[in-house]
Amino acid sequence: MVLKALSISVVTLFIGGCFGGGGGGGGSSASISQFVKYSETPAGTTIAFTNAQTQEMTYTYNVATSTVTGFGAPTSVKTTGSVSETYDASGDLTSSAIISSEGTSLSYGAGDTQADWSLNPKVSLLTNAAGSEYILYSNPTLSGYDYQNYGVWVTGGGTGSGKVGSLSVGLVADSSIIPTSGTATYTGTSAGFYAGDSFDESHGANTDYFVNADIAMTANFAAGTITFATSNSVLTNDFVSTYSDSSGVLDLTGTLAISGNQFTGPVSNSGSLAGNATGRFYGDATEVGGTFFAQEPLPDKSTYIGGFGAKQSP
Repeated sequence: MVLKALSISVVTLFIGGCFGGGGGGGGSSASISQFVKYSETPAGTTIAFTNAQTQEMTYTYNVATSTVTGFGAPTSVKTTGSVSETYDASGDLTSSAIISSEGTSLSYGAGDTQADWSLNPKVSLLTNAAGSEYILYSNPTLSGYDYQNYGVWVTGGGTGSGKVGSLSVGLVADSSIIPTSGTATYTGTSAGFYAGDSFDESHGANTDYFVNADIAMTANFAAGTITFATSNSVLTNDFVSTYSDSSGVLDLTGTLAISGNQFTGPVSNSGSLAGNATGRFYGDATEVGGTFFAQEPLPDKSTYIGGFGAKQSP
């Protein structure tokens, strides 16, 4: 159902207001070199990042049966995407434009809609006027992030094919400030896309869902590792009904290797869903964020992709 065109009648249940402006927004401009933190950025300023970490893949979809029929191979994780975003005085997103590292473009402006996501009000649901492109994108003010954003996006809803991708973006910490001893714990959330086994009786296999989950990570700087764990996943395939992952199918865990201001490594669930998570330290290294991808082997090929963000616990 997620990969069908999103109807305006569904969107209005969540609508937080349309927003004007094109991909670049209005007001003054700010480049990544000028960006300090979200809480210190004047309202109406367009923040432009050119270091977005993204990963994506193509998909095919049977609109008549509401099932995913296939995925292309995922791209490698790259950090050459771009994001521009503008926020008003209340911290609400007023315009956004995304170009992935592979060149996929999404933008939101006049005639498009923005709403708080029912599974996580700290994440915005952005939808184009046609209902065929949408992104779940964290709100830094509501999430308490000073230095980063994350999200997951879909194109081609209702057309039978398109792309699904993830992103993480922000002010990347300088490698020189990453500690070399001690530990730090980070907690936050993720936004993901899953297609595979059904999580409800009314849908069969190869149903597609958007997923919200909690994230917990602990860095051991002396060992050069950071653990990764998702939990408490909640899914929706129509932005109205919700389903809990009570069996922990989407609970991914792994120990990632830290290298400078980055980290990467394998993640998996208790079954055959396996892949990688990759991320970076942001700002003063009190925040982390990144993307993940996991997939079952053929013939099942259940697929889970998303972005995440977390902040150091007191």
